Amino acid sequence: MPGLRPDKVLRLYKDLGITSLDELKAATKQDRIKKAKGLGAAVQTKILHNLETAKGSAGLLHLHRAAALLEHSKKTVEKTQPELKHVTIAGDLRRSCELVGELALVAETPVSERTDHPGFVGPEGLRGRPQALGRSAPPATGSADHLEGLRSLADTKGMRLEVHGLHKGRTVIAAKEEDIYRALGLPFIEPELRDGRGEIERALRGKLPKLVSIIPIEGTF
Repeated sequence: MPGLRPDKVLRLYKDLGITSLDELKAATKQDRIKKAKGLGAAVQTKILHNLETAKGSAGLLHLHRAAALLEHSKKTVEKTQPELKHVTIAGDLRRSCELVGELALVAETPVSERTDHPGFVGPEGLRGRPQALGRSAPPATGSADHLEGLRSLADTKGMRLEVHGLHKGRTVIAAKEEDIYRALGLPFIEPELRDGRGEIERALRGKLPKLVSIIPIEGTF
């Protein structure tokens, strides 16, 4: 749980006999945490707040665990389904979200196999690890707000953004992610910035921030 150091966990166990998150939550509601040596009312309030935070992230995976699962799934799919091309990690992990909710892989498949969304594999198409979700790919990796922003921009330009590309009338203007941004008059927006928090407007003004890369960082990892 965030904010609860090992020494405090030990104190909660020794002074109050707390051995689980349920017991910890009950103790905070019973106003017992502040009785433990070195904790106090402020720590009790913080613990209750962090318990709610932890509850909200239930079912999510830390970045490194999600990466391990998806890398394994990707290799499995490539080995067992050679007809699929360009199997790619997508979704929360590609955006480098600290907590990953959906494990997503997308892949190209022969058009003849999919008539509804040509060029992409849907939920029934990936037979790798069950944790990995294969689905009809959105036109770009991004949060729901980011994708909605792209659709709104496309509308203002007389185009429409659908699951298999950017359209004008019946013509597909662009299908690849980089081409879609270019056709919308945008520079390429890095996946880590696609949170729907004004990045499209900043991109239109040429004001996108530069991402920090691992290369100039010095320290112990």
